[in-house]
Amino acid sequence: MGKPVLAAFTSFDEQPFASGSIAQMHRATDAHGRPLAVKVRHPNVVERIQTDFALMTLLADFSARMPGLRWLNLKSSVSQFSTTMVAQTRLDIEAEHLRRFGWNFGTSGWQDVRFPRVLDGGSHAVLLETFEPGELVSTYTIDKIVGGGSGGATLPRRVARFVVTRGEDLYLKMLLVDNLMHADLHPGNILLHAPPHADPTLVLIDAGMVARLRPIESKNFIGFLQAVGAGDGAQAARAVLGFSDHQTCEDRDEFTTDMAEFFRTSCRGYFTGVEFGQVLRGVLGLVRKHRVALDANYMTLVMNVLCLEGMARALLPDYNVLDAARPLLTAHKRLPAPVFRVALPLIFSFKKMCDKFEGRGEK
Repeated sequence: MGKPVLAAFTSFDEQPFASGSIAQMHRATDAHGRPLAVKVRHPNVVERIQTDFALMTLLADFSARMPGLRWLNLKSSVSQFSTTMVAQTRLDIEAEHLRRFGWNFGTSGWQDVRFPRVLDGGSHAVLLETFEPGELVSTYTIDKIVGGGSGGATLPRRVARFVVTRGEDLYLKMLLVDNLMHADLHPGNILLHAPPHADPTLVLIDAGMVARLRPIESKNFIGFLQAVGAGDGAQAARAVLGFSDHQTCEDRDEFTTDMAEFFRTSCRGYFTGVEFGQVLRGVLGLVRKHRVALDANYMTLVMNVLCLEGMARALLPDYNVLDAARPLLTAHKRLPAPVFRVALPLIFSFKKMCDKFEGRGEK
């Protein structure tokens, strides 16, 4: 920024309130009295990441020469992941991600979901953003997801339903409309602001990693979700086989047969009690068995769905994320893309009405 810290801020907490692998967060106040979050990149982190990925690339090259490991497609995955991680060290790129997400969710229908606002004065190593109040959703999920228990902090059921349903909404919007996915969409990156006498809001933070989805990637993954909703294992298999530009599955017919059998016993479609996370884990088991290659963006989409399903299971165990997604997935399948975009507010309103109907009487 070119200024001493005390000259840039009226106050600056030298002790970070959060720290990750790339940077740490400090609380500060600007000359207008606004509370800020200042993200500062760790020293030498770029050089360390470059060294790590140089070593990973050597291992990936070795695996590509081994017949038993070639199907893992590690070279492509390391290349994609290294590009993402190096970009994450550029905090000016994260600032651009935040601006884009703010634009995508800046319409009237999304006033209860927001992203920190980027302020002037940042650089490739420093990010200035608004300090957003709230508690991490992981405060309410970590004990239940990791420990498998029922203890820990709890939310009123009405607020828990808001977190889960709105979390699913924003994931579906990123996938179905924006083609820009927050690549680290777990409860530790979602803030809940729930004042006693006001409507709750969600704030998504840490936008350093994103998945920019190509049209074919969106089409394939949406097709997979629609196949799960239809209980069609053969169609799901065809979608999954498209999850890599360099597919390594040696027997596609056998993979399709196994997927069809798995769906026959474990996934019969909407409103049959499908546990979406269990289905995904079963599909990944077949992916490993048949050495089906999955490119990095698809794995981001899968991991985000698993995070969403895990959050729902922890906060609202009777909520079925697959059934709740049906209005949007069905409309996306049946409507031409321009009509779907125009009708999207109405479709989300219908989904919201269904969610409220399912949660009637909650406090």
